[in-house]
Amino acid sequence: MRSALNFVHLLIPEKMDVAIDATVGRGRDSLLLAQRSKKLIGFEIQKEALQEAAILLRDYDVSLYNHCHSQMDKFVKSGVDLIMFNLGYLPGGDKALCTDPSTTELAIRKGLKLLKVGGIILIVAYTHSRGLEEIKMLENLNISQKEADVFRFIHHNGINQPPQAWVLVKK
Repeated sequence: MRSALNFVHLLIPEKMDVAIDATVGRGRDSLLLAQRSKKLIGFEIQKEALQEAAILLRDYDVSLYNHCHSQMDKFVKSGVDLIMFNLGYLPGGDKALCTDPSTTELAIRKGLKLLKVGGIILIVAYTHSRGLEEIKMLENLNISQKEADVFRFIHHNGINQPPQAWVLVKK
């Protein structure tokens, strides 16, 4: 296993009814989610990236929205098996356009309400300066163990401060 992203990919169930990609980007994670779900719903604030993703995902049952992931509850009401967040900035894109800890926290809290019991939120959080703010937000989420189990996976001997994987399992 080479990265936190590879690790969370291993946790994606082979078959799902509904999955959400909260950070579509150009659609690479979305493609895996679309292949394993009957329906994929995706959110991305960068229109050009979303257009690239739409081309990649054209053969699947996908609804893509040019909206912040914190708005997911306006498009989905319940019954979600998995939500994936690959935080940070778009690779090869403008690094100033980066996920924001406050909207990400809001999206995670809303996402937990949309999940089925046993549903999973997968998060990859990076260690660049803005990413460290998101990691701090994740550390301070204060989600009750009655609501979900929260796991944090760190590549302890990785070089260059590798990303972290977070897994929330709804109870």
